[in-house]
Amino acid sequence: MILRILGGLVLAILGYFASRNFWQAVKRDRFFRAILRNESFLREAIDPQVLSHPPPAMSILVEKHPGGYAVNVLALTHADRSSIRLIKIIHAFALVIFLVLSYFLGLVSLIATAVAALIAVGGPLSAPAMTNARRTIGELAAILYRWRHEDPHEYSNFIETATVLQPLDRAVAAILESDTA
Repeated sequence: MILRILGGLVLAILGYFASRNFWQAVKRDRFFRAILRNESFLREAIDPQVLSHPPPAMSILVEKHPGGYAVNVLALTHADRSSIRLIKIIHAFALVIFLVLSYFLGLVSLIATAVAALIAVGGPLSAPAMTNARRTIGELAAILYRWRHEDPHEYSNFIETATVLQPLDRAVAAILESDTA
């Protein structure tokens, strides 16, 4: 009986953390999309020094790919989406496993695990998730900044079709204008 209770408690705790990580990934993705559309936030959040002199960790992403800067943008956005998708898949799978295992321990264990998983939904977006989204925005901005500076014609052709990036483009343009003024 004690082992069943302890097992149920452990599964409820594990279910909470699996659910929390799953929902953090969902909320981080929503936060990323929201700040990508918020031009005024982007203007305040993007550091002009980082754009013109990216840190070493970012410089590899900003270096022009032989296929052009479009490849840099696509690679960064694909890597970001893939990592978030992987986090969601792993933690959703883990939560299902914890729920199935708790079912075999009894109804009380199943209810405890389900409640713990539901409690995790309500938490706010964590600071590391916000920082990660902001860092990705900064990396995109640095690529756009350099591309706009080096090849304005190709850049304008790309940005016309990439409507999602247009608020970020306007923020980068405003930063470029303030640098030259």
